[in-house]
Amino acid sequence: LMLHARRHVVGPADFNDCEAAEFGPVLRRVSDALQTATGAKRIYTCFMSESSPHLHVHLVPRLHDADVTGFDVFQLQARAKSGAVEAAGDDACRAIVDAVRADLAARPPSL
Repeated sequence: LMLHARRHVVGPADFNDCEAAEFGPVLRRVSDALQTATGAKRIYTCFMSESSPHLHVHLVPRLHDADVTGFDVFQLQARAKSGAVEAAGDDACRAIVDAVRADLAARPPSL
């Protein structure tokens, strides 16, 4: 899952005061919804702004039975493309997105 800044910024240091005040509650609430939808042990959060100079915050669920932890979790997409691990199917991904959307609609972030 990715969060995108509405305004073009490279990172949180570029937020204005209002954006900075909203970022934490939104990140917390989306992380909670994703963790609930996936049953993940934790949600890894990262942004780099290297390939695109715009803030994209990656939220990656780390499942209880995952054989990958820490920064290695960010290599899972490449491993799935190479066939080294099996990626979640479209239906499973869609179900997670639908669950996160429903959760956020029922309990929006407190701003």
